[in-house]
Amino acid sequence: MADIMLACSEGENLGGMADILKGQGEAFDLIDMEITDPRFPGKKLDECPSVVISRFDGGDLASVKAMQAITLEHPCVQTVFITDKELSSAILTLLFNQGAFGVLLEPFSGAHAWQLIKQAIKKSKWNLDDMARSKELREHNESLRRRIEKLEAESARTNDLANSLERLTYFLLTEKYFKINKIKVLVISSNQYQRNLVIKELSGAGFTVESTDSSTGAVPIIKKYKPNIVVSDLEMEGMNGVELAQKVKGEKGFPPLHYVIVTASEDKMDYILSPETKVDDCIIKPSDAKKHYSMVARIAMGLTSGNV
Repeated sequence: MADIMLACSEGENLGGMADILKGQGEAFDLIDMEITDPRFPGKKLDECPSVVISRFDGGDLASVKAMQAITLEHPCVQTVFITDKELSSAILTLLFNQGAFGVLLEPFSGAHAWQLIKQAIKKSKWNLDDMARSKELREHNESLRRRIEKLEAESARTNDLANSLERLTYFLLTEKYFKINKIKVLVISSNQYQRNLVIKELSGAGFTVESTDSSTGAVPIIKKYKPNIVVSDLEMEGMNGVELAQKVKGEKGFPPLHYVIVTASEDKMDYILSPETKVDDCIIKPSDAKKHYSMVARIAMGLTSGNV
């Protein structure tokens, strides 16, 4: 398929354009009708020439309307008009605003005409490349959108499953036949209200619970009491919860245990659960008393950690 289409009436030479193109060794298709002709073969444009060259017909601005129709169906095709009459500034502005690439006023030099045609071909190919990249980008974005929707759906199902598991765990903990009073928990919090609240919830679930208000004081208690699960605040005087976990988890003289930090700082969860902290789980403090079952269940899940 040639990059150039000459659309002109039979016998028309468009200012010698055919000879100019032949002189440059450039292939072209010749259509014996103007683009304003109702029979103009739009399907021929489906083969995507880069440039259409036709004579400008100023009557009722028919050439402008024909160019608009071409551009609508084939946005990468560039239109160059040839005219033997000098056009007014208003007409030229209209032509370029509607997408014409150029206008050649007869007589014109072969060098000037060829330079204009080469630029039009280059712009058409740039536009084609941009359209291809845009299509690839749209397809990529659509693929990402579908992937995100799939991940969101999977995440929702995972959250639903986790919530169901928490409710089931809490139900089992509160059943009188489910005995876990041999499981020892140490609660560490400098906030007496929070400490008593956690103790009440865990004791009610059947755990044997001890507590302390100091991370420093917790160290000898852990050695002597040998808890299966430690539940501590993050922010405490002396050592914080992470520093305490690093000191007692997996270290000589300390029992194997499941270490849980309870915090109101949701934005610190990634840090708290990073491998170097040795923390097994991080639970956001419930703002609603009805949600305490979730906290108790999450703590109880430490029973399956392998440390208990």
